[in-house]
Amino acid sequence: MELTIKRTGKTGIAIDGTLHIDGQRICDTAENVHTALPEGQYTIVRHYCKQYNRFMPVIGEPCCAQCRPIPDEDMSPNTPMPCVCPMLKPGNGVHHREDGSIILGTQIVPGCLSHFKQAFMPLAERIRKAVERNKVITLKIEEL
Repeated sequence: MELTIKRTGKTGIAIDGTLHIDGQRICDTAENVHTALPEGQYTIVRHYCKQYNRFMPVIGEPCCAQCRPIPDEDMSPNTPMPCVCPMLKPGNGVHHREDGSIILGTQIVPGCLSHFKQAFMPLAERIRKAVERNKVITLKIEEL
């Protein structure tokens, strides 16, 4: 399965784009300019994240050994990770999110998304099924 992020613009601290799976547009994306991955091709692995208490699509190798625990009461989809750990995840915006996240949803304004669960949950399910079928999942990031 090939995921492609087509970056459409950069404003202030946000890099906005769209996510496509096998050529079909899925949702909007937003990244913090300070920790955005460079253009290129990456492998996505489905890995259990102890912070989110669920399996997450991690870009590259997970860095769990360096990740300090976040108290449960402070954890939400908008909580930045304590270390740089690039992953596709739900969230509303890129402000104070310098953890390598690529957040998914519907763009409201540059760097700010809504309806993040409606974008993330079906993608997480597709990735789960692809992993169960032993398919390789790649992410290609393209600049426009």
